[in-house]
Amino acid sequence: MQIFGDKKFDNPLLIIKAFDNESFKDAFKEIEDLRNRPETYLLGYIRYNAKEIFLGNKIKSSLPILYFEVFNKYENFLPEKIEDFSSEISSKPTINYIDYSKAINKIKDEISNGNTYEVNYTYDWEIKTDLDSFTLYKMLLKNQKTQYNAYIKNETCVIGIELKL
Repeated sequence: MQIFGDKKFDNPLLIIKAFDNESFKDAFKEIEDLRNRPETYLLGYIRYNAKEIFLGNKIKSSLPILYFEVFNKYENFLPEKIEDFSSEISSKPTINYIDYSKAINKIKDEISNGNTYEVNYTYDWEIKTDLDSFTLYKMLLKNQKTQYNAYIKNETCVIGIELKL
């Protein structure tokens, strides 16, 4: 089961994956061929490290660089009421204040030097919980209304978070 916004997708007709430059190009062509077919829905992601392919660098990954599932139908998805499990979640940033401060100062320097005018600075958080990923997704969805949201789960990834296998 995959979810995008208010649509739930089950039983993919096809799964498209790429782990290196050549399979990425093949997968991208396959996606291009499929995207204009009527009643065809593609749901997936391209990892950030795929930028290396566009820069002309060779890469090989143990995780899919590109992952899409192909569907021919969907059902409406309305999350059921869910209780607040926030007490069962602990979180902390994976960056300390010194490194954060250095990064912010570097960003300010780059802006002052005219090298950029806009930066989206993010960092990872370590989250510990015994909740299953779908319950966590529904809880986040309840508390963070967004126009676009997705729940993608496969053998290596849940909601874009790499699983520690």
